Amino acid sequence: MNYENGGFGSFLRLRAKMDMVNTGGKSVPDQTKYPKYNDYVVADLGINYRYMKNHNFAFTVNNLFDKEFYDWTAVQGRKGISYSNLYRDYLEGRNFWFSYTYSF
Repeated sequence: MNYENGGFGSFLRLRAKMDMVNTGGKSVPDQTKYPKYNDYVVADLGINYRYMKNHNFAFTVNNLFDKEFYDWTAVQGRKGISYSNLYRDYLEGRNFWFSYTYSF
């Protein structure tokens, strides 16, 4: 969703994963061993300001609510037990991004 007013602009971006089946690396998942992933939504919020014609400032907060997507589980291997994230997505925590662009 974007909004612009004069030289100011903003956006809200939502990224989501829902109703995902955890296959456990198998082509046919075993629902008793590999349950569905939990649903999640990540929100990013950004603003920008265009000064005159050539200068643009932008600031974004990624992962606005600082969601973590880890579901650690023990996995028995040949060399013992190790831990694995069932989500297989390693999203960064909240972070900030600033940019300045000069156009000519």
